[in-house]
Amino acid sequence: VPVFFFHMDGSYGYFVPKGRLVTKFARKIGILPLFFYGRWKIPFGIPNPQKIHAVFGQPISVPNEGSNISNENVDKYHKIYIDSLVQLFERHKVKEGYGSRTLKIM
Repeated sequence: VPVFFFHMDGSYGYFVPKGRLVTKFARKIGILPLFFYGRWKIPFGIPNPQKIHAVFGQPISVPNEGSNISNENVDKYHKIYIDSLVQLFERHKVKEGYGSRTLKIM
């Protein structure tokens, strides 16, 4: 069942350290360090209070293929799921205050 949660984007803040040392370290490990903080600025702690709204889509019927799962079917049902998420977002975004936003799934 596809499910999309609105208003999660304010649950945590983030901090990206800057400087030559951080840049050098980030290039060495291949990622940029990013620190999340919640309520009372506690790292990885309690999220900020937010009214979160969940919207649910229609169940997706996926056949049981046993151990003979093909990549084509995985791609097919993954596309159905992602398309359903986009439809949920588009259907509810104006009501939830996201009217000017575009959903980007990477």
